[in-house]
Amino acid sequence: RWLTGRFEPVRVLREVPLLGMDERGSVVSGVLDLLVESAGGYWILDHKSDLTDDRGGRFETYLPQLRAYSGLVRKAFPGRPVLGVGIHWISYGTVSLLPEGVIS
Repeated sequence: RWLTGRFEPVRVLREVPLLGMDERGSVVSGVLDLLVESAGGYWILDHKSDLTDDRGGRFETYLPQLRAYSGLVRKAFPGRPVLGVGIHWISYGTVSLLPEGVIS
C-alpha cells in the first residue's frame, strides 16, 4: 500500500538484472531490487537488511551503487527520467528516499 500511495506506479519490476558501462567506462553489473515506473518517470529502490543507528550515514555508503543503477536506467530508457532512488530498510520497515536532483 505504501508503494502505491507514494508513487502511484504504472508498473513495478522486481529483481531487474543490470549490465552496462558508467560514464567513466567502468562495467556495472547488478540486480535492481525494485524499479518503480510512475507517470513521471522511474524510482529505484534497493532492499537492505543492515542493522544500524545511522541509516543516513549508511545510505551514503550505498549511494554510489544507487547512482550507478540510476545511470544505467537512464541509458536504457532515455525518454523517461529517473526521479530518485531509495533504500527500503527491511529490519526497520522504513524507506529513505533521495530525489533525482540530489543523486546526480
